[in-house]
Amino acid sequence: SPLLLDIVPDGQYRPQWALSLDRVTQTLLIGRVCVSYSKKGHAIMSHWLPPSDPNSVEFTPCPGCSRHVPKYASLSHIKRRCTSESCFIKVLLLDTVAYPTKKNTKVFATGRPIKLATSFAYASSLANIHFDRLSNPVVLPSPDIDDTEVSDYVLPSSTCTLYTDGSFLPSRSGSLPSMSSAWLALDEDDLILESCSEVIPVTYPSALRSEIYALLSALKALPPHSSVVINTDCASLISFWHQFIDKPFIPKLLRQPNHLLWLS
Repeated sequence: SPLLLDIVPDGQYRPQWALSLDRVTQTLLIGRVCVSYSKKGHAIMSHWLPPSDPNSVEFTPCPGCSRHVPKYASLSHIKRRCTSESCFIKVLLLDTVAYPTKKNTKVFATGRPIKLATSFAYASSLANIHFDRLSNPVVLPSPDIDDTEVSDYVLPSSTCTLYTDGSFLPSRSGSLPSMSSAWLALDEDDLILESCSEVIPVTYPSALRSEIYALLSALKALPPHSSVVINTDCASLISFWHQFIDKPFIPKLLRQPNHLLWLS
């Protein structure tokens, strides 16, 4: 997952830009995880201040606040290598995720603002989705519970083939654009097991977005560990699948259109 912190040996200085959730104030703190202690479940993070404009990519080091733990600033690794940072806090690794930016982004010794690869608003949206999923894990259907109480669509394990399609109608003469998606699930005998069609909210409407939505909607209806053949007539969808699914995550993917859908 692009949000997971790199695993590093305990006690070693390996800075990683990160976001940490303060459970008391329900706010996201940004900074650099300087030293991790995985066995104890916490890390030392330098505290940086988010921009006043959430769409900005520029951050400044915190000059010192109530969260600062003075003894951390005297640690040899931090004292020698974090000369431009003044505020160091303790964060729980369970509540800390990687900030989507280029690795080894340098910090200027003068304490000047630094620019990261993505805005605070975008990084926060990814982090909030991640923490929401931890707080509300997906519950798999139990044999004793009616499927309709758990999900509108839960496909059986006999599903072998999926057909997906999206539809997009641009705005015309004052009318709003519209998007819809549909999918069809078949078993090994090509018998129809389930079908679904729905209207999609017209947020950033496009033909490709409707195709992606149709695919993800069908995949989410599959039971865990399924193996299926997916059929689509959208070449762009196949191309993006190879980029986002078949290959390791790279920050450059954050510049691609509809990346939030792919990472959902």
